[in-house]
Amino acid sequence: MDKKDIEWQLPIQDDSLSYKEYPIHGNAKIHCFLGGYSLCKKYAMHPGDYDTTDYDERHIEVYPKYFCKKCVAKFKKMKDSEGRQ
Repeated sequence: MDKKDIEWQLPIQDDSLSYKEYPIHGNAKIHCFLGGYSLCKKYAMHPGDYDTTDYDERHIEVYPKYFCKKCVAKFKKMKDSEGRQ
């Protein structure tokens, strides 16, 4: 897993929309996207095309309520298996 391939983003409701303001559900959590899919497999989108949040893995411990628990768990498992800090 290359760190540059990982994107922490809020999922937009429809990836094909090209509005100036992206339709994001008000209760959405920040998901970890890798290869176009969230690690929890709930969302598919090209996160590099959208800038929905400035949060990343450094904010997981500070603001845990904003992140998808399944994505965080899978991300930590991947990180541990690679020996990343």
